[in-house]
Amino acid sequence: MNEEEILALLRLQKTPMIGDIVAKKLIAHVGSATDIFKQKKQILQKINGIGKLTIQNLFDSSNQRLAELEFQYIKKIRLNILIFWIKATQ
Repeated sequence: MNEEEILALLRLQKTPMIGDIVAKKLIAHVGSATDIFKQKKQILQKINGIGKLTIQNLFDSSNQRLAELEFQYIKKIRLNILIFWIKATQ
């Protein structure tokens, strides 16, 4: 996993109103955490359960800063990152 994807996941984690279920729904819809922040807001709002306030929180720059600070700390203490995904069955 590259640095951009880790930062995007941390940013999701730091965003108010984005829990595990909403994060998974967003990722499933657009493909990756990184792609969420590259997507147009109007497209994201079409996802069931994603409203204007959630979109506003997602794109709040303070969450990016918090993610960057946490990533710096992770690198400083040389923490290994393990991401675990469970694919939804159809």
